[in-house]
Amino acid sequence: MWMASLRGREAMQDLIGLKEFILKNNKLSNETIKALSAVIAENETIRVIDMRENQISEKVLLNELYPNLKVNLKVTNFDLRGNPGYTEKVN
Repeated sequence: MWMASLRGREAMQDLIGLKEFILKNNKLSNETIKALSAVIAENETIRVIDMRENQISEKVLLNELYPNLKVNLKVTNFDLRGNPGYTEKVN
């Protein structure tokens, strides 16, 4: 087995960990989201976050979630549709 990947890290490190974080329709409160946002910022394996249809306010989205997503550049898909604080803009 290869001891290191092309990125210079151990190969197993890329395979172990949470890849998808699906929390759709769980009635998550703003307080819960504040706690989860710190976890999201520090997790290096997560790629997909689905928090559709919860109760996340605009204030928490702007002040807690978005800043932590800027820290974690590994996330490729983040779905917030159906939350009071999220407005989908259509061009």
